[in-house]
Amino acid sequence: MRGTILFVVLLIAGAVVAPAALPDQATPVTPSSPGVLPGQAAHPNASGPAAGTMTDIIDIKPLVPIGFNTEIILYAIIAAVCILLAVLAFLFLRRHFKRRGEGGELIEPLVPPWESAAGAIKEIEAGGMNDCREFYFRITAVFKAYLKGRFGMDAPEMTTEELLPRINELPVDRELMSGARDLLRRSDLVKFAGVPETRERMATDLGFVRAFVEKTIPAFPQSR
Repeated sequence: MRGTILFVVLLIAGAVVAPAALPDQATPVTPSSPGVLPGQAAHPNASGPAAGTMTDIIDIKPLVPIGFNTEIILYAIIAAVCILLAVLAFLFLRRHFKRRGEGGELIEPLVPPWESAAGAIKEIEAGGMNDCREFYFRITAVFKAYLKGRFGMDAPEMTTEELLPRINELPVDRELMSGARDLLRRSDLVKFAGVPETRERMATDLGFVRAFVEKTIPAFPQSR
């Protein structure tokens, strides 16, 4: 963007300065009588080549000042302004259409992972906890997606055994680490071994994921 603006400024400067340095059109010289120099009247009694022998010494003309051609400068300024407007319109349209998907719909801006996780937790809570197995599939998916978005960890593609050692590397306190490990192990028992859990335990695990998200939201500096 800065490079484009600099190019347009240089283009405007060149368009203004270059025509200004051109001289005005020269005044055409009308042909004079034979043997008579420009600017000198012919002698009434003179005729033929010999008559001009006494007229070949003339005064030196003063310097003619070179002026600015205001019409060319005006056209150059108008052209430069049109180019600038065209560049700005191009940049605006390119930025506008970048936000459109292939189907022509506007692409929504990225949602912070903690906001996305908070919304998913509310949906799980509102949907009830009737199916224990489905509940743990959903809550662990939310938890792993948050780990990826917040800490850059490819948790959704990892098994529990692969993820447990990585939990110890998180910049969180020991209580959150321990709770995360317990949640992952307990979820595997429910999802793959069919071990049931009580509603109280499910509510506790849901509350843990919510607390984990809230305690790991990055602290942004407040603007003054």
